[in-house]
Amino acid sequence: FINFRFLKDDKQTGQVNFNPDTDKFTTNYWGSEIDTQRFDFSGKLGYVNPEITWQSLGFQFAYSNHQQDSYFGLKVYDIEQNSIYSNLIYNSIIGDTRQKIKMGASFTYDHYDELVLDANYKRTENSIGAFFEYNYDN
Repeated sequence: FINFRFLKDDKQTGQVNFNPDTDKFTTNYWGSEIDTQRFDFSGKLGYVNPEITWQSLGFQFAYSNHQQDSYFGLKVYDIEQNSIYSNLIYNSIIGDTRQKIKMGASFTYDHYDELVLDANYKRTENSIGAFFEYNYDN
């Protein structure tokens, strides 16, 4: 499965007589504009072993880019965010179906670049994780 999405959204608000061509960043009339673009891509891929039906491997991946340029009266707020998520999981049995194992790993990444008024805020957050699970059924 593969998924693509794209969004473009332009909004204008303000007083009735607000004209962004002549009144943007002035005190003539209050107004705002929000221009947003967003792109998402995700995919899933899986494999089930035909010899051992309890054995499978799966992979998920997602990417998104969000970009917003906006102002509210005299105040500016712009942001760009890039995000990545990936996950790998393996399932199987040991001997018979009473003993099951699951294991996997995941990765996340987020990068933010924000402009609030005149201040620029940038940050990157990421994490890596892994797990192992054993289950015995009577």
